[in-house]
Amino acid sequence: METTKASRLGGYSVFLRGDLYIWLALVALALVSLVEVYSASEAYAYRVLHGDTTSVLLKQFGLLSVGVLSVFVVQMIPTRRYKPWVGFLLWASIGLLLFTFFKGMDVNSARRSFRLVGITIQASELVKIPLVLYLAVWLSKSQESLSDFQKGVLKPLVYIGIVCALTVRDNMSMAALLFAISIFMLTVGNVRLRHLLMIGVGVVGLAVLLLFVRIPGLGSIQNRLQRRATWEGRLQNFANGELDEGQGTQAKIAVAGGLWFGKGVGKSTQRVILPEAHKDFIYAIIVEEFGFLGGLAVMAIYLLLMWRIRIITLRSKSAYQAYLCAGIGFMICFQAFVHAFICVGFLPVTGLPLPFVSLGGNSIFVTGVGLGMVQSVARQQAKEFYEGELAESNEVQ
Repeated sequence: METTKASRLGGYSVFLRGDLYIWLALVALALVSLVEVYSASEAYAYRVLHGDTTSVLLKQFGLLSVGVLSVFVVQMIPTRRYKPWVGFLLWASIGLLLFTFFKGMDVNSARRSFRLVGITIQASELVKIPLVLYLAVWLSKSQESLSDFQKGVLKPLVYIGIVCALTVRDNMSMAALLFAISIFMLTVGNVRLRHLLMIGVGVVGLAVLLLFVRIPGLGSIQNRLQRRATWEGRLQNFANGELDEGQGTQAKIAVAGGLWFGKGVGKSTQRVILPEAHKDFIYAIIVEEFGFLGGLAVMAIYLLLMWRIRIITLRSKSAYQAYLCAGIGFMICFQAFVHAFICVGFLPVTGLPLPFVSLGGNSIFVTGVGLGMVQSVARQQAKEFYEGELAESNEVQ
């Protein structure tokens, strides 16, 4: 029998039956991460680790290894296996948000994480995948009832409102991202425009209630007002064409200093001055060291991911898998572009990491799990194609 595309698919390694371009994009992002986290973490290393930048590099290598391993493991699990566990996963993540809300570590008047057996856990990161899974399952089952707000839309509105309300006080940027992911999935799921507007009003109303109305037991009013002043200052500076002093200004200086080809790896000057250069502003350091063209190349990697995930989404025969892939693709790529726009001054300063590049275990793990789910769908599509072509070939013989 002649060698066909199907037979070649059947001969792939069990680990590489997903989308090859996604694997290549993942490796490219990991390499960029290792180089730039090592370069950008100099100030952090001297401030926290007595100048030991090697330990930062080894830490990031370990975190990236966990991220890649999560892709390998998750891609082996058929996505249908998650359906019975969607409710449990969502409520478990809401429980983590509640714990963080009341008992999380207080850093700069914000409670964004807590420590468990020596590991820092950011619940707002971990809730992304359960939220996408829940919306994918709900949209796939509720197409016929979407025209009825009470039967078709009210339930997800409650969950979206709870998740965003528990996040917005201490991490408005993450709450906005979770809300954007939800609205995107509801939009591609053909939810009516007036229902989307009702969801928006409901979530904003809950956020306003939480932030500006004193409710016993929900944290001190001083804490909320401190965060409110920070947000108002950043938004006002952005509206007036000014950048946040000490962060946005330094990020813009870093971007401008890179010119077309950059200063070279390890030659950034702003990495010592820019706060959180290895996390929230790592793209500014990438542009400073690799130049405008290097920054475009990094964004092109995320565009490659977006393109391949879109293809996998369109090929999906299951509505659930299509919504799941679309939500994960938006979750990763939208965050990447928001991070880049913040660094170049197109958006107000917030605290979103660059997926699979910035230092941070929670973000890397969540990105790895999400891409693993997409690869699981791609593997199933390749298997179905191989079996179909093989059956046709046997019929011809």
